[in-house]
Amino acid sequence: YLNPGTASLTVTNCLFDGHKTLDSTTVNAREGGGIYVFNGTLELSDTTFKDLTAQTTGGALGFDGGGGDTVTVNNCIVNGHDSLDASVKNAQNGGGFWFNANNGITVTDATLTNCTSSSNGGAIYSDDGNNFKLTNVVIDGHADGFDSTVTNASKGAGIYMASGSGNSMTISGGSIQHCSASDDAGGAINVTSGKIVAFEGNVVLRNNPNEDEDTQQKNMVLEYDANTVIQTSSTGLGSDAWIGVYVADAQNNVHGKLAMDFGTYNNSENGKKYLENFHNDRYGYTGEMDTDKSGSLIRWYGP
Repeated sequence: YLNPGTASLTVTNCLFDGHKTLDSTTVNAREGGGIYVFNGTLELSDTTFKDLTAQTTGGALGFDGGGGDTVTVNNCIVNGHDSLDASVKNAQNGGGFWFNANNGITVTDATLTNCTSSSNGGAIYSDDGNNFKLTNVVIDGHADGFDSTVTNASKGAGIYMASGSGNSMTISGGSIQHCSASDDAGGAINVTSGKIVAFEGNVVLRNNPNEDEDTQQKNMVLEYDANTVIQTSSTGLGSDAWIGVYVADAQNNVHGKLAMDFGTYNNSENGKKYLENFHNDRYGYTGEMDTDKSGSLIRWYGP
């Protein structure tokens, strides 16, 4: 636990092992089962978190920063459970990482597996995060095979962005798969109103059902009447990207059907590429530029 005000913490090549056997009656901490930082700068690298639990936020790591604080995570592993157990959750919010850092969050080359929360953000929960970037991050909610009795979260089984003042996240490469949510519109990625998720590189967001492996895929959930939630960056998508989009029932007749707009592409040369790598989870449509409207909009295309 670090509460320094203006100091910084650097953690390198460490192992945090919370439980020999996970037990629903015992938690490692109230906040941040392995590390909790309140006001400061954190640099974390080459470190493994295993079988850690928190009563409220951040099963492995909780970071609550001030106006100028940043968090950098590089080449780390979080394994929430050796074997998934429906009775044991890693945290209430953010089964792996919980962030509140409005100046910058950078997570690179990290792997988060079998992380669960009793509320939102199975692997990652961002409460307030401008300049939030995930690069080559792998999130696998059921790494040892799908278990329909265990859900990773209510909403945002992989990532959840809450209603803090921060409004942007970039996902560059990596993958989010096998994350299951209990809420009907929970999804692998779920964000609150006004947020932006920009995709770039060969990011893979697919194979994320709600509860039952054989049910409807719900990958990136679009719950709001806005074309600005889902975007491409100036780097643009890679040729091998696959991004599933589930338009929730309330917006399905506005953003979910053939020829309807659902996102915005960056108006750079690369930002316009490979829009067909967006996939409609309900109907199998793919994305394309909407050449009939201004505003750099992405619409659904298909037979």
